[in-house]
Amino acid sequence: DNALLALRKEQRLVLIGANGFLGSHLASTFSENPKLGWSPWSLGRAELDLSEPPTTAFESELVRWTPAWGIVCAGMTDVNDCEREPELSQRINVENTIRLLELFSRYDVKPVFFSSDSVFDGTRDRPDEEFPVSPLTHYGRQKSEVEVYIRAHFKTHLILRTGRQLSTRPHRKNAITDIANRINRGETDVLPKDRRITPVFIEDIGKYLKAGCRAGSI
Repeated sequence: DNALLALRKEQRLVLIGANGFLGSHLASTFSENPKLGWSPWSLGRAELDLSEPPTTAFESELVRWTPAWGIVCAGMTDVNDCEREPELSQRINVENTIRLLELFSRYDVKPVFFSSDSVFDGTRDRPDEEFPVSPLTHYGRQKSEVEVYIRAHFKTHLILRTGRQLSTRPHRKNAITDIANRINRGETDVLPKDRRITPVFIEDIGKYLKAGCRAGSI
């Protein structure tokens, strides 16, 4: 019975940001094949808005749900918006995200945090995990600040520094959709020429994240 209870806990997760481009796909991915036992608690902005601190009602539900994993892909993700509204983006991306992580730490929830390659300044073609961060934007500095907090407070965690996110399905935040729309409008200069990007398909993110959680390899 104890082994079964442990297995069930390891297959419970809370997903923050479930109505975004990446989050909606992860919510679908972890809801597939319910016979495998995954139990995702998926929260969109209506249920948990990080422009405000997490509520006591959320904390109570977190205690009741007792997830093993906490996937955080919510936040203010537009780099230009973060530059225009630094105080708001700091509150969402750092202050209240850390308050959420404090609850994860209190109730033994292992964080999976979606960071960004914006923590680097772009001077190195293929920076790895050991390369020093040197963000140039508010968004990059905010992601870096949360990374520091996670490393200091969680023995087990996963930080994913994703680049430009792509998908096989249309979405306003899908770079492929944006390029296709610009081509349809007759634009010819549709690809960046002043920087390198590392595209990643969200379908691959979901597949490997699910496999890692199942194997307990995070």
